[in-house]
Amino acid sequence: MSAPTRKRRWLTICAITASAALVAIPAGAASGPDGTPFGARTLAQLAAERAQSVGAITPKAKAEDDGGGGDDGNEADEIAEGADQYAEARTSPGIVAPGAYGAAWQSLTDLRSTGGSWRNVTDLPYNSDDARYRDYDSNSSGGSGNVTGRMAAMAAADDGYVYAGSAGGGVWRSHTGGGRWQPISDKLSSQSTGALALDDGGRLWLGTGEATTNADAYLGSGVYVLSDPHHGTFSARSRVGGDELESTTIHELRFGGGRVWAATSEGVWSHSTKKLSGAWKLEFAPNPDYLPGGSLASDASAAYKNIANDIAIDPKDPSKVVLAVGWRSGDDYNGFYTKVNGTWTRITSGLGDLPADADNVGNVTFARSADGSRYYAIDQSPEQLNTNPDSGLEGIYVSKSGSPTGPWTQIADYKGLAADGSALTSSGYMPGVQAWYNQFLTVDPANAEHVYAGLEEVYETKDGGSNWSTVGPYWNFGFSCWSIDPAKQTGDCNQTTHSDQHGVAIGSYHGKSFVYVGNDGGAYKRPVNGSQDASGHATDWTSLNDGTIDTLQYYSVGVGKDLAHGGVSVTGGLQDNGQSVLRSNDTVMGSNFGGDGGDTLTDPANGCNIAEEYVYLAIQITQNCAVNDGSWTTDSSKITSYNVAPADNATSEARFIAPLAADAKNSSTWIAGGRHIWVQTHGYAIRSGDEWT
Repeated sequence: MSAPTRKRRWLTICAITASAALVAIPAGAASGPDGTPFGARTLAQLAAERAQSVGAITPKAKAEDDGGGGDDGNEADEIAEGADQYAEARTSPGIVAPGAYGAAWQSLTDLRSTGGSWRNVTDLPYNSDDARYRDYDSNSSGGSGNVTGRMAAMAAADDGYVYAGSAGGGVWRSHTGGGRWQPISDKLSSQSTGALALDDGGRLWLGTGEATTNADAYLGSGVYVLSDPHHGTFSARSRVGGDELESTTIHELRFGGGRVWAATSEGVWSHSTKKLSGAWKLEFAPNPDYLPGGSLASDASAAYKNIANDIAIDPKDPSKVVLAVGWRSGDDYNGFYTKVNGTWTRITSGLGDLPADADNVGNVTFARSADGSRYYAIDQSPEQLNTNPDSGLEGIYVSKSGSPTGPWTQIADYKGLAADGSALTSSGYMPGVQAWYNQFLTVDPANAEHVYAGLEEVYETKDGGSNWSTVGPYWNFGFSCWSIDPAKQTGDCNQTTHSDQHGVAIGSYHGKSFVYVGNDGGAYKRPVNGSQDASGHATDWTSLNDGTIDTLQYYSVGVGKDLAHGGVSVTGGLQDNGQSVLRSNDTVMGSNFGGDGGDTLTDPANGCNIAEEYVYLAIQITQNCAVNDGSWTTDSSKITSYNVAPADNATSEARFIAPLAADAKNSSTWIAGGRHIWVQTHGYAIRSGDEWT
């Protein structure tokens, strides 16, 4: 779920194997034994190990230091440890009771405020392909273009209106088919989006609380509805029902039989779509004793015992409903449920190819065709997640009866998708390596066999699944069209999307239909029936991250004087969008350091002296804001950035986001914390990890 490690490793592997197809892989993370997430740069290290025939990487395997002082543990370790460390500092055992969230928010709003005003300095486009920072430590030339923070959900209508729900920056509206965004949920107590949906009456429904089950997702405050989404904004008064869904996450909102259904972290709930007052009805919780007020609510595992992922409603008979329930790392309650004689009962047979056993039902997403003739599903397998280092994807399926009870036929697996133009395959991983985190699915309203599926990449089929194309490849590195040439933004390749897909919608603008996707880099669009090159990659993606949609997820910030232009230089580390660099004369932010950005140190007297941190104390130094000529070189006179990680980084013996600080009285003295306490006294002149004591 995070952007890639160093392309330096990818280049080394390319040189060793002389293979132009080898790619440094996902900006996403393979999952560990418990499926917990993290941010990782690239999986090229694992590809190198595979290339050296060391065998499959087990979830707890360690990678050796590559000599560069960078990130050298394998992803599975980082995923598990990163999430555990995040949770330890923020989570107390048990479930938060309904009403507690609202009470805390009220207490906050009752606090006195002070005067003064703030000016947003990052309301500019953020170009991940900025040619000023085109070297092996950035993702520049990968093809993602302008990016912003993680987009968890999308909705679109046939009038040019598009709605984007971010992981932590609220909901945004565009009336121009994407771009020129306006925030419409700033008044809500939760800015974390789980689901967005437009009903048949044109109302916009918002389920708060991001449900990707990743370490940096936030709980929500319930479901809200906006009757006039063209002009209105969400408010506390627009909440549906009471406080029943406070402190939950909401994976999907579905409509049928005059009711809205919510798949939440505390079971499946429903509410009338006509009368919005009154409590939500708990339809099904597989382990109710673990819910708030239950006898096991204080158990450490309570938050994982009632996970619901999606709801499929039979278009011919709305009383027939199938629930996809289960924790993505596996539990004995996982499975598909339907009502039998008034009781929710696990479906144990008759689904066809779609698995019925708990081991192979994890995170699931449904999609129905507009004419009701087809149902589609993506299924992530806990067993694959825990045992297969390549992928956690069980498959993509279709029910040609249009009924969610099937029978279902498999139309894609990870090996088939990998063969259809994926950018992941040469790195030792396969599509669906993060299927517990990356999923979307939608059907073209005009064609029941035209489907878009999102995992780490975006896939498209126009014939119901017989053939697939990777229309949104992970990135362009490794393709023959790619070039490092700064004069060519993405070489001769076309722009792609950012990696790690989460939300999707289809709408139209000026009579032309578009598909809108949301991922770890923001929002993108292309024509629904767009063009492809000979490899099946789309030639017509457009980034919608124009700087007006400002949802960047900063871990840290550093500020110093801009000696060259006056004013100040501002830099910071972000979730899955590397390190941003903004100098006082810039009209566009650039990125010189790919992946998750951690702590940042900036010299107050010179804002181009920067220490940038990736996970596990992987620290890089620059003394010229990392501007370079775009070449990958070992010539010391041309190098502008230096990897200076202390030794704990090489053995992954530091926290996921580890502490790094400078002495307030002597800026040349730094301290860093891993398994050990490290000190160095060379300040920004440090050039090697060996200079730490």
